[in-house]
Amino acid sequence: KHEESMGAAARFAGRAAGPSEGFDGFQQGLGFTDPKERITGDKETKGRHKAGRQDMHDWMHTIFVHGVFNTAVFLFSVRLKDAVGLDMGPLMESYIATWTWPHRLHVAGAALSKLFSKERMKAMRTAHQFKCQASDGLNLSAILAFWVRSTIAPSGTCPLEVLAFLALCHVIELIGLVVRRGNIVNTMRKAVNDFMLAFKNAWGESYTHPKFHWMLHFAQHLEQFTTLLSCFVTERKHRAVKAYANDIKNTIMFDESILSEVTCAHLARIDDPDVVSTRVGLIQPRMPTPNLARLVY
Repeated sequence: KHEESMGAAARFAGRAAGPSEGFDGFQQGLGFTDPKERITGDKETKGRHKAGRQDMHDWMHTIFVHGVFNTAVFLFSVRLKDAVGLDMGPLMESYIATWTWPHRLHVAGAALSKLFSKERMKAMRTAHQFKCQASDGLNLSAILAFWVRSTIAPSGTCPLEVLAFLALCHVIELIGLVVRRGNIVNTMRKAVNDFMLAFKNAWGESYTHPKFHWMLHFAQHLEQFTTLLSCFVTERKHRAVKAYANDIKNTIMFDESILSEVTCAHLARIDDPDVVSTRVGLIQPRMPTPNLARLVY
């Protein structure tokens, strides 16, 4: 609710005015930064907006960026190791390498399989979460669900953990159906609730974090906005900034230098007539590469 959001912002502002010790961890735990940098902390527009009613939890960060999926994969791998001595690392590293994704996704199974290398599994056990990029997690979720459903579930191994993990994968699948299936508010609400209950039965509540709570808002967002947004596109915008930031050694005017470079690059980009072209046809047509020609013809 808007009133609750504004109240939380006010409480956060009070904490920000206090001692700085532990404040970074406080912000990270809540999932947002000092309200003076947010609409809810803007004194000039206070009372003239309903920011809390336009808020949406991004499903990409909720599930795949230090998110629910990362936690669930870690816990599931640990449980398999403890219960039957099954090490997911070597098994998944060889299994995933055999898969082939649609050409348009530009996904290499061999590269994804390295996420389960010995070094990566060791890092996972240290961090208590599976480490991967969000896009890699999305590509892996269906394969892991298939493996669990076809191999682990029939054996009767770790039934509570299997149920919880597959329930999460079901939520991920529903997110992909939002655009094509229309109104799935009740289906999403039931799927999220089923996952929460299954996770609690399998692993308790000690490993839950704020992003688990964010999932409870998915159905509400669907009901209000009829869609669920992700930050995949906006995250890719970081590359434009990093392209210039990585080469700047003199940091006296670091912010201004990056801003000027990015602005110039953007102006040059929009000066390209193909950027806003409305004609029908290929943009910057050229002869296909041999691999593309074989795929198309």
